[in-house]
Amino acid sequence: MTDNVVRAEEVVEYLRQRLSAEGLSATFEFPLYEHPCGVDVEFPAGGGPHLEISAAFAEVRVLDPVDFGLSLTDLGDYVVMLARGVPPKDALKVLQGKDRRARWWRRR
Repeated sequence: MTDNVVRAEEVVEYLRQRLSAEGLSATFEFPLYEHPCGVDVEFPAGGGPHLEISAAFAEVRVLDPVDFGLSLTDLGDYVVMLARGVPPKDALKVLQGKDRRARWWRRR
């Protein structure tokens, strides 16, 4: 098993725990490639992002609907919002707004 697959399994377990804590669920499927490791997320109501996870990078690449990277914590927030039915673009705007507030706070 490659380092990428091990990291992907850790990320998926984190996402399962985050969703479970909120009373939500999703199915995670690993396509056949491992460099980086792909993970398809499917929600009970349908839809879900595709993730690319590499042991070489801290951020997880999200392909939904555009290509962007998220920290593990932000990815958990993003997946929870999607599972609740928030459109991907709106969920991303929430995360981008959160980052701006954090940067503003650090400048003071």
